[in-house]
Amino acid sequence: MSENKCQATTESGSRCPNAPLSGGQFCFTHDPDKAAEREAARAKGGASRAAQLSAPVPKMATAGDVRDYLARVMRDAEAQLIAPRVATSLANLARVQLDAVAAAAEENKPGDW
Repeated sequence: MSENKCQATTESGSRCPNAPLSGGQFCFTHDPDKAAEREAARAKGGASRAAQLSAPVPKMATAGDVRDYLARVMRDAEAQLIAPRVATSLANLARVQLDAVAAAAEENKPGDW
């Protein structure tokens, strides 16, 4: 009985668990004839990801603006578009921005002069 697994060996020395491509011995990741296609897919994926991450940081003048920005960061982190450590840094910076928004609102209160 023959196993329907890729014939490649992983870096850890175990057999690749992926199914081979139809009519072949290797999966897409290990098939030497698919190297150009893999590289094209990597480039396409990288360009797509960079485009998604290049959205400018919005103006955050109100608590609602900060809330909306944090919601976007959370969605991007959940979709694995940004690394958890980047999301944490952005959340910390948003907290500082929220404090600045609150301080500015306090400074601009009429009648406290």
